[in-house]
Amino acid sequence: MNTSWITELTERNNDLSLNDIILPSTHNSHCTKVTTSRAISQNSPIPLLSKIPCISPCVSGWAINQTLNTLEQLKSGVRVIDIDASWDLQTNSWVCSHSYFISVLNEPLEQIKTFLDDYNDPVILNISPRVNVNNKLEDLAGIIRTLFNPYIFPPQNDFNFSIRDNMLVTNKKLIIIWNYRTNPDTQLYWSRAMYNGHWVQSNEIQPALDKIQIKLDEYPNKKTVSALNELSWVLTPETNNIVNGLLCCNYANLRCLMDDMNDYFEEFFVENCSKIVDKINNISFDFITVHIINLIISLNKTINR
Repeated sequence: MNTSWITELTERNNDLSLNDIILPSTHNSHCTKVTTSRAISQNSPIPLLSKIPCISPCVSGWAINQTLNTLEQLKSGVRVIDIDASWDLQTNSWVCSHSYFISVLNEPLEQIKTFLDDYNDPVILNISPRVNVNNKLEDLAGIIRTLFNPYIFPPQNDFNFSIRDNMLVTNKKLIIIWNYRTNPDTQLYWSRAMYNGHWVQSNEIQPALDKIQIKLDEYPNKKTVSALNELSWVLTPETNNIVNGLLCCNYANLRCLMDDMNDYFEEFFVENCSKIVDKINNISFDFITVHIINLIISLNKTINR
C-alpha cells in the first residue's frame, strides 16, 4: 500500500508543494459497478442502447471505469478522486452517475472520509454536479461540508504552498474542486478555474495518444500558472465500439479497450518524463493499475530525494 507517500516526501523536504509532485488520479473514480438499470438521458449511445433489455447488461460495461473502489484507490496511492454527482428524481437522493445512475453518492464519500480519518496524506476531490442539480447545489454543498469540514483546506491563489505546513500540520488535508459554473461556498471549495482538465475526444488508441502528446506539449510549466494541469489518459467510447462489442467483433467493454491503451503508458511516461515533471500535476486514468500508480510514485521519489 502507498498510504503515506506524500507525507514521506515532505519529511525530506518541508517546503514540498503540489507543484513539486505528480499525482496519480482516476477518472470517474466511483464507477466500479452499475447498481441500477436506469440510464441518464443525455447525448450518449449508452442510455439509448440500455433501453433494450436483452443487451442492457452488456452495454453497462461501457459505463464502468475502475476496478478498485475509492478507498482501495487511495490506499494504493491515488490522490485525485473524480466524482460525478446527480440528483435521482425517482429516489430523491444523491447518486454517483456516469451514463447510468451508478450508486449512492454516500458510498465513495464515506470511503474518502475513512482514508482521511486513518491516514495523513492529502487528497484532492474533484466533484462535478451533473443531472437534475439546478435547485440542489446548496444541498450537495451542505452534505460535503458536514462530512468533510474538519479536513477541508480552503482555496488559495495557487498550489505553491508547503504541503506540510499548510495541510498536514493543520490536518486540513482535503482540497475540494467544485467543478461547476457556480460555486456555493467560495470559502471552502476551489473553483473549477483552478483545475486545468482536458478531454481526449477519441475512441481509438493511436489518435488518443497523439492528442495526449499534443496537450502535454501545449501545457505551460505548472509553476507559472495558478491551476492544476491534468493529463487525461482516457478514451471516449462511441456507438460503434459498443455495437462491435455486442457482436463480438472487437472490445467487449471499456476495460478491454483501456487495458490495451494503458499498455502504452509506461513507454510514453519514460519518453516524456522531463515534460511531465515540469508541466503536469496529475495524470488521470480509466482502470488505473497498481503498476501505473507505483510508476508515478517512484518518479516522485526520484525527483524529490
